[in-house]
Amino acid sequence: MRGGKDRDLRALWRAALAWDRALTARLTLSPTPADHQPCAQVPAGVRTRANPGTIRNWRRLAMIIAHSGDSGLCLAGATLAYSRGRGSWREAGRRVFLATFAGGAVTWLLKVLVRRRRPSSESHGLHLRLDVHSFPSGHAGRGACNVALLWPLLSAPARAGSLLWLIVLGLSRVASGIHYVSDVLAGFMVGGGLGWGVSRVGRLTSSTKE
Repeated sequence: MRGGKDRDLRALWRAALAWDRALTARLTLSPTPADHQPCAQVPAGVRTRANPGTIRNWRRLAMIIAHSGDSGLCLAGATLAYSRGRGSWREAGRRVFLATFAGGAVTWLLKVLVRRRRPSSESHGLHLRLDVHSFPSGHAGRGACNVALLWPLLSAPARAGSLLWLIVLGLSRVASGIHYVSDVLAGFMVGGGLGWGVSRVGRLTSSTKE
């Protein structure tokens, strides 16, 4: 009985991985199968058949957006807000510092433990040559942690804009061949959960002091 359940679980796991690879291949902006190794393992009908030149242009745009959540940019913005801003801007800078370091540390630790290779055979800069593991997405984790920690400080339009940026960031990480879909979803959950937990602890600490 137990052996049957184990076989069912293994079959379900293999089906989930196959779905993840197929969806990633569909979303990846790759003009040829050789540009993206897992795509070569997926039927040709799954891959996009748009003009290669058009795909390359969209891919460049995706790469730019994919790096909008780089830790360097987050820390630079946090430094500017904390050093030059006042009130809520200064608090926002402090929260971005915390989210960037905490989100980055947790996702890095999980990457080391899981050790899942990135889907693309291409290298996209020195940091990706050094950071060869993809699960979970560090950018998605840091981004979600930032959004969760900044949420109480944001207006309704800013909240909508931050969620839109987070979704586009995640899609761009997949489209540029850097991550699987599951990497991004896991990053969202880890970073969002971490940010919510830190905010919760902060509110409890503040209410205790009062």
